[in-house]
Amino acid sequence: MDITQLKKSLKSFKLNDSALDGYIKLYSKLNAKPKKFNRWKSLINPDEKKLTQYLSLPVPDKESIEATLARLAVCKLNGGLGTSMNCQGPKSAIEVRGKKTFVHLLAEQVAGFNKKYHADVPLMFMNSFYTHDKTERIIGRGADATRILSFCQQAYPRLLADDSGFLIPKKSNNDAWYPPGHGDLYSCILKNGYLDLLIKEGREFLFISNADNLGAVIDLKILNYIIAADLRFSMEVTAKTPPDMKGGVLCQEKAQLKLLEIADVPPEHLAEFCGNEKFKFFNTNNIWINLVRLKQMLIDDLLDMDLIINRKQIKKQNILQLETAVGSALNSFDGAVGINVPRSRFLPVKKTSDLLLIQSDLFSLDRGTLKRDLAMGRSNLPKINLKDPFNDLKEFQQRIPVPPDIKELDSLELQGQVKFNGKGKLKGNVRLVFDKKKIRIPLNLEIAPTKEMLRIALKNKPDFVCIVPEKRNEVTTEGGLDLVSLDNSQLKKMKNNIQALAESNIKTSLFIDPDETQIKIAKNVGAELVELHTGYYANSHNPDSSALSLKKLMNAAEIANKLGLLVNAGHGLNYNNLSPICKIKHLNELNIGHSIISQSVFTGLKDAIEKILSIIRNCD
Repeated sequence: MDITQLKKSLKSFKLNDSALDGYIKLYSKLNAKPKKFNRWKSLINPDEKKLTQYLSLPVPDKESIEATLARLAVCKLNGGLGTSMNCQGPKSAIEVRGKKTFVHLLAEQVAGFNKKYHADVPLMFMNSFYTHDKTERIIGRGADATRILSFCQQAYPRLLADDSGFLIPKKSNNDAWYPPGHGDLYSCILKNGYLDLLIKEGREFLFISNADNLGAVIDLKILNYIIAADLRFSMEVTAKTPPDMKGGVLCQEKAQLKLLEIADVPPEHLAEFCGNEKFKFFNTNNIWINLVRLKQMLIDDLLDMDLIINRKQIKKQNILQLETAVGSALNSFDGAVGINVPRSRFLPVKKTSDLLLIQSDLFSLDRGTLKRDLAMGRSNLPKINLKDPFNDLKEFQQRIPVPPDIKELDSLELQGQVKFNGKGKLKGNVRLVFDKKKIRIPLNLEIAPTKEMLRIALKNKPDFVCIVPEKRNEVTTEGGLDLVSLDNSQLKKMKNNIQALAESNIKTSLFIDPDETQIKIAKNVGAELVELHTGYYANSHNPDSSALSLKKLMNAAEIANKLGLLVNAGHGLNYNNLSPICKIKHLNELNIGHSIISQSVFTGLKDAIEKILSIIRNCD
């Protein structure tokens, strides 16, 4: 369609002037002659002058805080439905802590600042037609903030992918309509008068963030910096991690900062875009913008927003949604900067695994703000992978009614007919998979470092392999691998074997004595785990030698943990000597076999296992 045909087709939708103008602009970009992307080499990481380090920002004077907050307003982008969790309704309506939703907690955050600093920072919610009514009801039921301004963004008609027309709207049918991305915020607050209202009140700066990001709290250091430097547009960024690889990145072309989205990347450069060598920082969508400058740019039509084409299928018809993102305004502002912030300012909830994290005891709640307990001694959050049916919000809530204690959890995988009855505690690496047709129990195969045993492991593909020394005159393994005695060629062979196992998704542990040098070599050859040999401790016959062996094990576990290795322990452990061992920090797994099986002869296997578990529980 040409523009004349487009306007004619749009008449039946009865769009207001602002929506009509916005849609025509996006459609024009869609039909513009595509430009060959030949600027890949010119895009680089932002230089130091364009990227401010959060840790370098000074703390503002207490006397100036009230006046500083008088120049601020906050806006939460609240159009999300949480479809990745099969959420029915607004994602922001999910109960996060007790009966408190995202909306309640976000309102408490702002209210807490207002009360603490005697301020009156207004909080805005930009909703879509999907989320507006329910958000309004939550606000009306007592979301605690000094002042909340809630409004609905525009609705655009869905375009047929073949450009032949639009989905025909029916009465009370939203299928033909869509919210055009959160970049719609700028024109909306101009049209509904909120932009003029805020400026009239002396609000010069707007802090924008996603409603599902509880880490995006008002930060006085950032606000003070923006005011002092008279910045027009600032984007919070943080270092990329694997889950962020497809998100928009902050880059620089000549002297201008750019937001580069994956949709704009040529196929031949996708791998480079998703890595962290060329582009190291991604957009958190925490945005700070000067409202006075924004208004002038809107009036002068200088805000050039990149087009995002969202392809969907509605009722077996291929359609296009023409959208914009709030962060793409960066490209239009001279003097824009990026602020490299801590990861704690980016806590989005995209999946139920994210929801479990923010509901857990890793965070405490203070006036709507989630805070990490740094006294726990861990810097990284555990890796959580919730599969079917836990990836469904309703199933998740029913199967985990009370979040377990995960302060000592390293990783968690849940799948199948599993349900938590009570709080419970998870430690180390936990994998709970239950299928009525197939119950899968993780297999740990102990092997000697020989070609024959390697072939057996690669053929049968256990979950774990523990490489142990083997001597023909041994009844059982005595002592750990002597990695120190191996020459370079033998170490290379060990490394190659571990790599071969890893390529088959088999994690490798090395059975070694509790010695620092042995542990470092284990790390260098690529082991993911070490199993500390506890035989010397088990065979100690006096308190002094037992204490010395225990101390060596404790030191070894600490060293291995600092090197990023998971730590197991075993050999000669029984009901009498286990208690001191299980008190050692950083232990992931204890390997106890002989004593349990021996006890089971007298009491049965169930009671034998329960007795061991009772000892371990009492060690906590």
